[in-house]
Amino acid sequence: MTSLVRSPFRVLAWLRRSRAVHPAGRTFTATVRRAPACPSWVPIEDGIATVRFSRGAGLPTRWPDVLGIAIRLPGEWDVLVASTARGLLPWPARSWRSARFGTITPYTRGGRRFRFGVEVTDARLGHGDPERLTGQLPTSATLILGDGTPVAVIAVDRPAEDVTFDPMLHHPRDMRMAPRWLARLRELAYAGSRWGRREFPRGH
Repeated sequence: MTSLVRSPFRVLAWLRRSRAVHPAGRTFTATVRRAPACPSWVPIEDGIATVRFSRGAGLPTRWPDVLGIAIRLPGEWDVLVASTARGLLPWPARSWRSARFGTITPYTRGGRRFRFGVEVTDARLGHGDPERLTGQLPTSATLILGDGTPVAVIAVDRPAEDVTFDPMLHHPRDMRMAPRWLARLRELAYAGSRWGRREFPRGH
């Protein structure tokens, strides 16, 4: 029975170890500035952030792929967005600039349900290659709500060491993902990933 329970976690661990999901990416340091239009109920702070740009399937860069941007905001808050269709489902995109990025799972706080997105307007980022970004710094992106309201400007300025993003552990105390059943599935997936990092540490 124990082996049956652990089997899904072993699969997730393998995915984590092999980087089968978002394997190709680059991590950078950024400066976050709260936007003047940011609503008071969104707990964004000015400070230093870590940002990772990645390709979901690691396909050749000449092909569309599900592009991802992971942001560790000040206060240890991880927001992960992916290129989407209509802001809901993961969808391949050709470039950071043309992609429509959104959080797949909504958040709730203070009785409000909302999503985050990211807008990339830098004309140089008309490609989906994380490797090219290092030579195109500094650049910037805007963190927005699902209705387009800007909440923060993220100025990406230099390469950084890779980190492990985990939105189930790193979030404001009174903010949760919704609906609960979907949040629970994500909790299980990230629990499996954490188990995998203990069972199969990098370099082994």
